[in-house]
Amino acid sequence: MPVTRWLTGFRRKWLEPSWVFSAQGMIWRLLPAPGKRFVGEERDVNQKSASFFCIEQETGRIQWRNLELQEPWWIGIEAIQKDVVLLHEYAMPDLPDHKKIHALELSSGRVLWKNEELRYLFAYQESIYAAELRHEDTYYYEVDLMSGEITRAVDAAYVATIREIAFSHDAEPVDFPVPFRRGADEDLSPMIEQLTKRENRIESIEYLRKGDLLALCYHTAVSPDPAQRVMDQHFMISDGRRMLYHELLNERVQNAVPDSLFGIGDFVYSIKGKRVLQAFNFGKGARTDGQDKN
Repeated sequence: MPVTRWLTGFRRKWLEPSWVFSAQGMIWRLLPAPGKRFVGEERDVNQKSASFFCIEQETGRIQWRNLELQEPWWIGIEAIQKDVVLLHEYAMPDLPDHKKIHALELSSGRVLWKNEELRYLFAYQESIYAAELRHEDTYYYEVDLMSGEITRAVDAAYVATIREIAFSHDAEPVDFPVPFRRGADEDLSPMIEQLTKRENRIESIEYLRKGDLLALCYHTAVSPDPAQRVMDQHFMISDGRRMLYHELLNERVQNAVPDSLFGIGDFVYSIKGKRVLQAFNFGKGARTDGQDKN
């Protein structure tokens, strides 16, 4: 029996995703939000269209999706503050500078307000801080988060002080994988080397440990020509004694694919093919239904 087929059967026997979310385009950005939710940005590159969605982190239940604004493509997620999702547009298609502010209600996706003159800087408590460029001079404002009304003008020194305070507060806790270093990670080296011993020409390995389970993300070279950098990206889960899950996240890529693995709380999430978000409950460590929540 081929190894890949054996692995598929083994995966089904021991561990399945708690839920699966399939995007209609590429998952461009995915941010954790209050209330154990994700807000995401998906893009159809061929149609040049962007839309937004909100799903629950632990169940995958969709709260809203397919939200599109008047600007179809040059728009993206700026930040999430409390129960408000903030979007931006781009100053010019070929420049990364942001402009305009769109505020959405987190629970419904309903548009709360928009401002076409200001540029978002950061948020703190019940306010956002924004800038306006006029005649080569920059003006700063404190804006009410829920209404979008300008509450007062402030100076650059005040903005710098509040920014430092705002950035000192802890963001939503996200666990990212760390690079595996042979010889340095002595407690993990025998385990990881045993799990990956069937693989040839491993380019890089990252791992994320939660409780008794270990998640691995690694790239293997698939081209017979060492000069050609063509790789497969693998995702694996182990309990330290056996492989519980294994699949390819991306095939025949030329560069390492970042942000394909992360954790929040008891859950570990993988993004497959830049389109499929999968959740694994490491707190349970048991098989679940793997239901697609679309």
